[in-house]
Amino acid sequence: MTVAATVFALAARGVKLPAIVAYLLAGLFLGPITGVVELSESLRTISDAGIVLLLFLVGLELSFDKIRDLGKVALLAGTGQIVLTASGGFLVAIALGFRGTQAVMLAAALTFSSTVVVVKLLEQQGEFDSLYGRIAVGTLLVHELALIAPLPFLSGWSPVLQAISLPRQSCSISTRRPIIR
Repeated sequence: MTVAATVFALAARGVKLPAIVAYLLAGLFLGPITGVVELSESLRTISDAGIVLLLFLVGLELSFDKIRDLGKVALLAGTGQIVLTASGGFLVAIALGFRGTQAVMLAAALTFSSTVVVVKLLEQQGEFDSLYGRIAVGTLLVHELALIAPLPFLSGWSPVLQAISLPRQSCSISTRRPIIR
């Protein structure tokens, strides 16, 4: 795994991509694409701990003064981006043949960005404290709040969500086993 992460990081550096993008691509390559690494309970625990630590680092970088300064801009930009992306995602999902609830869930999934990835990219480029960096982080915080708000209601939706089945023709994830183990 370390070798793959290093190879991807060196390749990313060659095309001037941030290291975090290379690590994400290495994880995709080793996991879902080739199946070299399978998700075990211990790996899930380690990945959860990594996410918690990254979110902790994001929290350390933020201050209420920065958030308050950009409150209106971030709220308008974040809400506008959520509405436009969700609407576009819904229309594309319907055009691809998904039913109503499925289309809504896919549109919601397309709406949210990874705050951790954006913050790390802004830090690496030294742009975290720039105006556009602060607006981007504020917009992503609006996304996080919009994502947290419906979570208590989703537990009531679990029977509905379990009843939803994706059309077979839309599933194209390869389940090939690796040649070398």
